[in-house]
Amino acid sequence: MKNYLSLHLKGEQLFPYWISTYLLGIVLAVIYYVRSRAILAGDMSFDTSLMIVLTALLLVAVYYIYFYYSIRFTTESMEYKGERFEVSYTTSQFLSTFLLGLFLSLITFGLYIPWLIRSIVTFFLEGSSYRGVRYSFLSDGLTLFGIITLLIIVPIIAISFIGIIIFGLDHPEKSSMLANVYQLIIIAPYYTLLSKWLLNARYGEYRISLKVSIAKMAAFIFGQIVLTIITAGIYFPVYMLKMYRYVLRHIECVNGEGEQVRLDYDLDAVQDWLFTWGQILLTIVTLGVYVPWMYAKVTARVLGKTSVTE
Repeated sequence: MKNYLSLHLKGEQLFPYWISTYLLGIVLAVIYYVRSRAILAGDMSFDTSLMIVLTALLLVAVYYIYFYYSIRFTTESMEYKGERFEVSYTTSQFLSTFLLGLFLSLITFGLYIPWLIRSIVTFFLEGSSYRGVRYSFLSDGLTLFGIITLLIIVPIIAISFIGIIIFGLDHPEKSSMLANVYQLIIIAPYYTLLSKWLLNARYGEYRISLKVSIAKMAAFIFGQIVLTIITAGIYFPVYMLKMYRYVLRHIECVNGEGEQVRLDYDLDAVQDWLFTWGQILLTIVTLGVYVPWMYAKVTARVLGKTSVTE
């Protein structure tokens, strides 16, 4: 039997957290810009460098605090078959998890970032439950480290050196062009592997995974990216929704007895496109102030058209 999710989130719930993030983010960005200009002008003092580092870290922290509240309120507002999802985590628990991971990422010069990402995903997923049953996340940080290293870091470094050898140091823009071309090519397989890494969990007796070949999904993503590029971004909302539907249709959620739960999304490309772009334009004309309402309304629409067949 097919049932639909629903979301009862309101923009005004998120607004106090968003406007605080928005205004503080502007202040921090201005400080960062001014200090960066000072360094470019020759001011290499310790105070200036320290201010830039601290400002950048605060920007990251401010963003993730808003990210925490948006995830929490979204989860608590989700409903299925008349019952809400629940969370058991607190703000202090998130801050301790995030700040520890950020510190470890800094002292390891970024090497710990995949484990930080895993700890954040685990925090939200395993701190959520439906009908008293918790989720568990099964992917590990080492696999994500391998994906990022082999597909992004090592190739970009290699391409940069190749660009210097071919074009020399006097044409850095040509070396950058090579790196950009590579990123365009690799983005589809990268997001495919990342999606398979993220969708690896358990809910009670059900095992959740993304069952699709890397080549097949990468080809789909690449085609959607090309359509987005040739339409100058106008197609982007449809790309995101088609991607969402594609992932849902390839999620395998099965228990030990072979019973499956199937997910789908009722896509109406034209109406969904018009609605999403309407929300984006409202966000633009309000200079970003409308973001909480855009997020709540678009997410509510998407989840309201997401079906679960048991």
